[in-house]
Amino acid sequence: MSFKSKILFSLYQRLKLSPCSIPQLRLWKQANQFDISDRTLYRYLNELDIVVASKFGEMLEVVHLNNRRKQWKISPLNGLVRAQQPSGNSSELPGQGMIHYKFGQAIMTREASALRELVESAIEANAQLVMDQGIVVAYEEVFPDDVILPLQIIRHQCMDHLCFYHERNRKIQTAPISSMAGARLDGGHFSPELYQVQLAEFFDDHFGIAPNIDDAIYPIEIIFSEQIGKTVVNYHWHSTQRFETLSNGDLQLNIKCGLNEELVQWVLKFTDQVTVIKPQILIDKLVSQYSRAIQHYSPKRGSDRLHIAS
Repeated sequence: MSFKSKILFSLYQRLKLSPCSIPQLRLWKQANQFDISDRTLYRYLNELDIVVASKFGEMLEVVHLNNRRKQWKISPLNGLVRAQQPSGNSSELPGQGMIHYKFGQAIMTREASALRELVESAIEANAQLVMDQGIVVAYEEVFPDDVILPLQIIRHQCMDHLCFYHERNRKIQTAPISSMAGARLDGGHFSPELYQVQLAEFFDDHFGIAPNIDDAIYPIEIIFSEQIGKTVVNYHWHSTQRFETLSNGDLQLNIKCGLNEELVQWVLKFTDQVTVIKPQILIDKLVSQYSRAIQHYSPKRGSDRLHIAS
């Protein structure tokens, strides 16, 4: 692939993620070490418009913002998305399908979308972010003027979360991007390689992203009914997961991680189709949750419902 084709390919991938202004594309150039002028960038944008129209039935749309800035984004040509057949040529740009929002998925507001673009640009440029108003809904609060080092965006429970290193707390944290009221680039940069090990350890030590109840790592054994097991086995729940089919057809899941509320709620949703074998602390928490739930339903209320049903 020629240098120019490499730039066009990378530019296409960036614009497929989200719309970009010229300042954001300057960060993209810096992150990818593309030594090209703004004039050349404009020329490549014009050429990319021709490429995506002829190959993928898409167009390079220019959006005029209220602040007189412009953004470029990849859009379907004539409102359609054409499915692409694999050609075997790895240098061609990949086709993308339409996104369908399902029940429970968060649709970003314009403000949150703009903030996501800023976060993506900061990740690409290894740039620090300074929080304008903090993040109050994060598991551990981030205060105004705190400095965070954005590392990765993940999709978790139908929401986009930012994984970052919090300099004041000196630890890896996560927060929904939609909860970040505002942030700005302060001109500082960092080396993300220094934090990749900590980021990997964070996911290894947690079930999901909620904080653990203690510092211990527990061997966890959970048995799912045969019916539910057919669904559970098809998903990645944790890096240490290991499945075993029992003689009666049930499925046993073995993982090693910390205990947190996210794990408890995940097990609870399977109701009577799941049995925790160990650890005892997880069993105790589940029994406590079930007991509190039962107290919401008096025997009289239950008998009334039974009489009506009969």
